[in-house]
Amino acid sequence: MLRPTEFRNLVSGQQKGPAAAFMRGVLRVAEVPYTIAVTARNRRYDRGAASIHSVEAPVISVGN
Repeated sequence: MLRPTEFRNLVSGQQKGPAAAFMRGVLRVAEVPYTIAVTARNRRYDRGAASIHSVEAPVISVGN
């Protein structure tokens, strides 16, 4: 597992070499199904096909 600093260096292109290039390629391939899934989920909410649940308490969201 990469530490956050190592991951940032990998995806930013600061880390060089064939292993880094291979890992960036793997991430690029993995991006396609992830993008499709997130887009489909967002469209379901936009069309009202997925229900939004409300709670009776204040919610604080930190981060993403």
